[in-house]
Amino acid sequence: VVENVVHVDSKTEQISLPATALFDLNSSKLRDEAKTALSDFVTNSTATNDNETLSECKMHITGYTDPVGTEQTNQTLSENRAKAVKDYIESIDKNKLFNITHEGKGENSCTCGTRGNQNIDYTKKAYKACKNKADNHTLTGNAVFAPCRRVEISLECKKTTTTTTETSKS
Repeated sequence: VVENVVHVDSKTEQISLPATALFDLNSSKLRDEAKTALSDFVTNSTATNDNETLSECKMHITGYTDPVGTEQTNQTLSENRAKAVKDYIESIDKNKLFNITHEGKGENSCTCGTRGNQNIDYTKKAYKACKNKADNHTLTGNAVFAPCRRVEISLECKKTTTTTTETSKS
């Protein structure tokens, strides 16, 4: 009797990069230093720096903005920023290791920062309610939203191995 056993190992990495390190204000053009940071992430990722052979590497890139400006402008900006990161990583991924998807979440997912164990939700409505509180970090004005402006990259790679065993029936 021949029996095949399939085993799947999965490795996941996540990184969150502040938009201020990647882009100029209201821009989706990557800065040179952003390209260096993204190249380092790809070079040092599990998919490229593992002694094992990994396959099925899926990378998802999500762009976020703050609630300053119109909702549509922020949505478009977040999509364009995520796409710029995707396009750059695809350009340096010579071995085509990654299946890359991207999306922009605009300002609607602007939940960022923590105060103790409490998440701070900086949506326009919540910001109006909390902007004058003394414990709202030490930032003022639009700087309060800095943690909202970011690009998150999630990478999951799987290694599938099949073991074949043969046993005799008595």
